[in-house]
Amino acid sequence: MYVEHQHGVAEIHASFVGDETGRYAVRGLTQNPTVVKRLLESFDLSYDPASPVPLEADLKMEDVVILGGPKAATHVEFLMLPREEE
Repeated sequence: MYVEHQHGVAEIHASFVGDETGRYAVRGLTQNPTVVKRLLESFDLSYDPASPVPLEADLKMEDVVILGGPKAATHVEFLMLPREEE
């Protein structure tokens, strides 16, 4: 996900990935604040330039990913919708 600064936030990069087993995750790819919040937990995924890889957290239903600082944060909620049966 890429959010441009014209939308009221600093440039923010986060990668949302899924695999064939139904596992979904988010990777923090910016030094700006990137936090995953869920009931009684939170994970800071802000990228550390000294680290060879970005931090990653599994996503669960209704997790909220907060991208950017407190004044201009973008909130993304993770929801899984059922597929329509044919």
